[in-house]
Amino acid sequence: MDKSKKIILVISVILAIALIIGVGIYSSFLRKQKKRNEWVQAPEIHEGISVGGIDVGGLTVEEAEQVLAQHAQELVENITLKLHINEQERACQAGETGIMLDCEKSAQTAYALGREGTYEELKEEITLLSQGKDIAPCYKLDEQTAFKFADILNEEYALQPQNAWLEAQQGQLIYHEDQQGWMIVPEMYYQTLSEQVEQGDFLQVKVPFEEIQAEICLEDFTQGLVRRCIAVTSFDGTKDNRGQNILKATEMLNGILVHSGETFSMNETIGDRTEENGWKMAPAIVDGGARREDQPGGGVCQVSTTLYQAVAKADLEVKERRNHSVKVNYVEAGLDATINTGTIDFVWENNTNGDIFLHAWIEEDTKLIVEIYGLPFEGFDEIKLESEYTGEVEPDGEMEVIYDDTKEEGYEKIEVERKNGSTYTSYKLYYQDGEFVRKEKLADSLYRAQNGQKIVGTKR
Repeated sequence: MDKSKKIILVISVILAIALIIGVGIYSSFLRKQKKRNEWVQAPEIHEGISVGGIDVGGLTVEEAEQVLAQHAQELVENITLKLHINEQERACQAGETGIMLDCEKSAQTAYALGREGTYEELKEEITLLSQGKDIAPCYKLDEQTAFKFADILNEEYALQPQNAWLEAQQGQLIYHEDQQGWMIVPEMYYQTLSEQVEQGDFLQVKVPFEEIQAEICLEDFTQGLVRRCIAVTSFDGTKDNRGQNILKATEMLNGILVHSGETFSMNETIGDRTEENGWKMAPAIVDGGARREDQPGGGVCQVSTTLYQAVAKADLEVKERRNHSVKVNYVEAGLDATINTGTIDFVWENNTNGDIFLHAWIEEDTKLIVEIYGLPFEGFDEIKLESEYTGEVEPDGEMEVIYDDTKEEGYEKIEVERKNGSTYTSYKLYYQDGEFVRKEKLADSLYRAQNGQKIVGTKR
């Protein structure tokens, strides 16, 4: 055999061997690829995998979901969260916060194991999986439950802001600072917890909260308010209905703040006097002073009268005031102020450059006291009130006669006494250190004359 033929033979042998090796390698690759595809595309979760201790190996995703759903409660009930709420801590069970097992996601997560990588990587991973692999369950948050739980947390922990407020004690005004509050915002709480649940890290939760500022801050008040005046009237006590009405109206006055330029209405402040509004039946002046009858809120005019005197002594501007039809026994004539639901009001304006604060209370069960606080007077330090009788008013007609055919002839009864009325003028007297400064007219008052009324019998 010549040399060239030997070379050809050697080359042929080498090629044949290479071909055999190549075919072998390719066949092996195809087998591995086929096996890999079987692992990746298998409809069942790989053997050995469990979720939270629940075996799901060999199950389809749908079957795993069903199995996990049967164990959903036990996979949640033993989980305890620690909530950090504005420097406070609260332990709670996962279920009460709205956390629940996400069966679908848990099954999908289990199915995803052993599905990615090369043949060799998958072979190693699946071998390890077959020896046992427990994965953490996936959870989700129920929105409705989470929002309800946020409300529960607010009831337990939220702090309502405290408005600044004024308190009068022994003629001095005490300023109390406002206090900031805070609350959990349900939407923010839900978003925070939902994100942590999604990440699987929710055992420690910092609950977001929002600070709430007080509506009335200390700087909203005029500083340096002092007691301008005090007014006192007496009554028979709070045991009867009239006294209860006086007490109710007095409590409604106490603590009212009137800013500079604002007006105060007695009717708006205490509301309509009706039994539905809690006012009791008590004597009230009716028919132009001719008689008295029980009405809801009877007696509140003593409160408006006491306030009127305080307003005058505080040198505030009276915008609307009317005296009673007849003189009353709890105050000097000419210094009273009546009111009536829907018709007669007592209105005054804060004509100072600062706030006006009312302090009203009942003392010793028989004294109605009203104090007014405001900026100090300028040019005087006290106002006293006086009222002068200015004239008599005679009845303007004959006595009214009402004939009653149920009464025998000769029967006569005076229902309303015929009497004269009177007029008064009131004044404000200004003093400085006990020395008289000036005198100003306050108001005119007319107390009506009464023609009178009698019943005459006509029955024969």
